[in-house]
Amino acid sequence: MTPPPNFLRDIALYYTSRRDVQPKFDTLAFVLPNKRSAMFLKKHVRDCLKEPTMMPRFMTMRTFISLNSPYPEANEREQLFILYDAYLEALHAKGFQRELERRKLATAGSQTRAAVRRFKELSPLDISGDTHYVFIGFNDLNTAETLIFDRLKDLGIASFFWDTAPLELAGYLSGSPGARPLRRLAELARHFPMPQDFVIRQRS
Repeated sequence: MTPPPNFLRDIALYYTSRRDVQPKFDTLAFVLPNKRSAMFLKKHVRDCLKEPTMMPRFMTMRTFISLNSPYPEANEREQLFILYDAYLEALHAKGFQRELERRKLATAGSQTRAAVRRFKELSPLDISGDTHYVFIGFNDLNTAETLIFDRLKDLGIASFFWDTAPLELAGYLSGSPGARPLRRLAELARHFPMPQDFVIRQRS
């Protein structure tokens, strides 16, 4: 799901108006649910800037995971060939993983597990200050993503932004199936709070 344009514009204004405040503007790495939302946020940031400046990075969650995994993701064709080779050699499931590692490749799942391990092992002494992650517009998180968010929050190198405008509907939908994702969003917004000085403007 792509976060609403007004919400993304609010975040662009928030960061471009406080470029002299820590974390430094050019250390920001904006992580969004999909390429479309990353593209919109990048446009809003550019529109807000009044002078040439070093831009932050913009990426999807999938790219974020890939960057924090030791091996690139094998494409579908490569995975099929490796799986077929493992089958011909009568290898069990671990044979497939070993062959991927031998070729220095990974599946999306193994990349995610590697990223979780990497951040779990990260200590405050490893923090250089050259990157501050900003996670924007996620509606739900899987277990691995929650573990990563938790660790980055504990290390103080991440900020979180949730489009909480729909939460006002939660009271009206409390007894309906549609209330469940809203309750999950409210839970995430409480556990990973947004910066105290960020205000979501009324949607027009």
